[in-house]
Amino acid sequence: MHAIDLLRAEHVGLRELKANMSGYAHSKKPVIATDHGKPLRVLVSYEDMVSILEMLRDLLAPKTAAALTRGRKAIESGAKGIPARRTLDKLR
Repeated sequence: MHAIDLLRAEHVGLRELKANMSGYAHSKKPVIATDHGKPLRVLVSYEDMVSILEMLRDLLAPKTAAALTRGRKAIESGAKGIPARRTLDKLR
């Protein structure tokens, strides 16, 4: 799953989700549960959740956070940015 998949996830009302929980739970697609049209919870697969948590761990690592801060300051000062993937690959 990519982050953009989560942004495009199907919105499902609580009543619909409850009535068809088994189908949604076994689907590989993320679902956003809504209450009166307002997003309330996100249903993602276990594997996707592990992937999200690993990504957060990598982003919160001190070396990564420091590199991101330096990059933001450089861009604010007029420097050209570099792709995030290249930066993360260097930090690993």
